[in-house]
Amino acid sequence: MPPITPSFIPKKAPAPRLDLKKKTSFFFLLSVVIFASAAILHGAAYLYKISLEQKLKSYQNSLRLEESAFEPATLVELNRVDAKLRSAKSLLDKHITLLPLFRMIEEHTLQSVRFKSFGFNANSDQKKIELKMTGEAENYSGVALQSDAFGELKEFKDAVFSDLNLNQSGRISFTFSASIDPGLISYVKNLNL
Repeated sequence: MPPITPSFIPKKAPAPRLDLKKKTSFFFLLSVVIFASAAILHGAAYLYKISLEQKLKSYQNSLRLEESAFEPATLVELNRVDAKLRSAKSLLDKHITLLPLFRMIEEHTLQSVRFKSFGFNANSDQKKIELKMTGEAENYSGVALQSDAFGELKEFKDAVFSDLNLNQSGRISFTFSASIDPGLISYVKNLNL
């Protein structure tokens, strides 16, 4: 038996105690808060996704019920009527009326001027509309005044009086050409006439 030595001094050093209050740092607490927040947000997003999927299924089911309430023959008839209405709208949008143009020419033509011919040309998309007229005036000042009157109209763009000549009757003949604002002759825009 080994001899017993009466010593109260421990042979091994005691294990150091961890003091949690001193070892927790600000960054550790911050990371725990961020992690907890991220976990809560992830859970909330997952629950929201499940909620949206359930609503989508509910809406799809109600749509199927509503669709089954309509008779197929009624749907075919409604589609046919819709196609006709769209076609009519397209035709009305492309339709033109010259009445506002004639009224404007009548209101702004001087008494000393008269027009002898009228030419009108619109391309298929009606973006560019050309007007060409020939006429006579009593004198050159009448042509100049008529040029001023038409020049003030915003519906006439690039208004030009050309080919000024003295004819056999002693009057001044001329040619007038201009581009017309498409809104002036649009049937839809002039329905209140």
